[in-house]
Amino acid sequence: MINVSIKINRPLNEVWNYFTTISNWSNWHGGEIIEAEWKKGGYVTWKMGDSSQITNYKYQKIVTLSGRWMDTSYCFSPEGKKTQVTIVEGSPKGGASFNDGGYNETKRLEASLAKLKTLIESAENVEEKKIGFFDFLKRKPKPEELFQAVKNGDIELVRKLILKGANVNAKTDSGLSVLMCAAVSNTDTVKILLENGVDVNAKDNDLVTALMMASRFGYTETVKLLLKNRAKIDEKANDGNTALMLASYEGQTEIVKILLANGANVNAKANNNATSLIVASLGGHIKTVEVLLGNGADVNAKASGERSALMVASMQGHREIVDLLKRGGAV
Repeated sequence: MINVSIKINRPLNEVWNYFTTISNWSNWHGGEIIEAEWKKGGYVTWKMGDSSQITNYKYQKIVTLSGRWMDTSYCFSPEGKKTQVTIVEGSPKGGASFNDGGYNETKRLEASLAKLKTLIESAENVEEKKIGFFDFLKRKPKPEELFQAVKNGDIELVRKLILKGANVNAKTDSGLSVLMCAAVSNTDTVKILLENGVDVNAKDNDLVTALMMASRFGYTETVKLLLKNRAKIDEKANDGNTALMLASYEGQTEIVKILLANGANVNAKANNNATSLIVASLGGHIKTVEVLLGNGADVNAKASGERSALMVASMQGHREIVDLLKRGGAV
């Protein structure tokens, strides 16, 4: 177990608000959140595709994230006008262990807390500055205000911030755009952003687009809206994945149908030569496999290592998909 703490020269409510604003995480944590449901039993979805369940949650006191590899608790304790923040990280799961006894992990967490302290203490405090009402109306909104409103699905606030001059094409340091955040949050918010000139094909640092994110995470109406507004359907991320591949991997069959109906390349290949059919077969998504085969997917395409859809389905024990592929001509 690892336990590290730091004192931040800001009151608890400010520290808590900064911590629960998902667009801030990439600035101090090292991992980027695209969606979070801050409550016990809720989930935090990371940009890389994994998710962590919130197994313990007490407002302005503690948040425990239970992930695939370990459990991590973030604890908050007020000390006058200061706040002590403590990170408690459990031992790695599945019998794994830190090769160095946790020394490097401890240093990493200490560095993250130090960065969190610097960011919060340097952040503008509207209450401290006592900005007047009319001065506030004149002030151009900060990007994080729009990100937070989008994340909360606060449509009216999103409209107000845009009217005040908020940059609809704002991005985080990792390139996550406001539209990408909206794409996995609220379709109505996506519509407002599109109506106000947002770049529908903006990419983050990994060349991921809003269409890719909405396709992967199952936001069907958002996918339709983005395509209607000329989202490029066969764009590739750094790893060569397209929106169709990501939807296929997750078994988002309805979205796969929509993408194919709008001209998505059913046989596009990622950097490792995997196709949508191969990743759908790997994931055991038989309905998705059926749709792909019905739309001309190459049943004998091979990814690196000579892995075909038939091979990966067999390796994973997906017998029904194996039979389906064989009926479709797989050898």
